[in-house]
Parts: sequence; C-alpha cells; structure tokens
Amino acid sequence: MGVFLKKKIGNNISLGIWLIENPIDWYLSNKNIDKEVIKRARGIKNTQKSLQVLSVHLLIKELIRQRRTKLQLCYYESGKPYFRGFEYKISISHSKEMVAVILSGEKEPGIDIEKITSRIERISGKFMTELELHTAGCFDNNRKLEYMHLIWGAKEAMYKLYGDGSLEFKTNLLVKPFNFKREGEFKGLIKKENFSQEVSGYYEKINEYMLVFVTGD
Repeated sequence: MGVFLKKKIGNNISLGIWLIENPIDWYLSNKNIDKEVIKRARGIKNTQKSLQVLSVHLLIKELIRQRRTKLQLCYYESGKPYFRGFEYKISISHSKEMVAVILSGEKEPGIDIEKITSRIERISGKFMTELELHTAGCFDNNRKLEYMHLIWGAKEAMYKLYGDGSLEFKTNLLVKPFNFKREGEFKGLIKKENFSQEVSGYYEKINEYMLVFVTGD
C-alpha cells in the first residue's frame, strides 16, 4: 500500500504514516531508494527491521515531494536522527507494519506509533505516575489500554524531542491532565535538574495503533 496517511500540520510540519505491505524484494528494486540505504538494509538480518528502514526512506521522500532526491539521514550517538544538508528536523517511529515520520521546519518534534496490546499494562508501573495509573483505572479494559499507550507514546515522543537520553519516563516526563477522547491534544513537560520544557502534543487512535507526536512550545 505504501503511504497510509500524509498531512500538513500548520505551515512547517508534515506528518506521514507508511503501511508495509510489499515484500522486501519490492523495496530492494525500488529506484527511489538510495543505494546506501539498500546496502544498509541488506546488512540487517531481521527482515522486519530492514523493511522499516526502507519504508522510512520512501516516506521521507513522499513528504518532501522529491522522490529522486538523495537524502543524508544521520544519527547522533544518542540515536536522534538528523539531516545533513537539509533544513528540516525529523523524528521517526515504527511498530510492526506501521512506520511514522514527522518533519518540522522550526520546532523540534518527537513522534511515536505503537500497536495497542495488553503487554502495556504489565509494564505500566515503570513509566506511569500514580496519578496516571489512577486515571487509567477509571476506564474499561479497552479504553484503559488505549490510555496507557497514549501516555507511553507521549513520553516516548518527548524523550525523542529532548534527544540527549538519560531521562526517566516516570519522573522526568510528565503528561498534564486532559480530557481523554479518541483523538485530541495535551500538554507535556520535560523536566530534569536545571532543564524544563513544555511541549504541545496530539494523539489519535488509527486502527489498532496509537499515534502520538509532540513539538516544543
């Protein structure tokens, strides 16, 4: 299928989701994928991870509307991606057959997409505050899992926006109380020692996935 969703957010932010449906050979023979990316994908033993790397590359080119442009996507030691020779800031996420990318011309972005499963409940105590856990307990089972994935996604996106690692999800990343619906907005806070930054976030349940992204205020 390829591009599953593509939209502009304001004047300087583009977001896209790619649905992986084609086999690996379709990607490896795609002329719009740079040779360096093909080489990197061939070196990855896990086929699913190879497909995600290749899909990210194609999705970025769809978002910038330049399929034949050569991209230099690099990574800091922390794992945060950045472009060399291209002015946009970027954040990337993938889960199973979904790949999500957000590009921003101004503010630092962070994005997360995650397939909704019951596993999130088993690890909820590691990343959710007491207030967040109490709020989750007010919903029925399906809504509770969605809420937990939203909180996880928000904190994962904030972690990526911060970019320097060494943050505790439970203590350094906070989601302010909000009215939980199928989709909506929220405010978050990244707080560590002498650093403090508020972020604006958006979430949306898409099929069996929770999509969350944030930008710095």
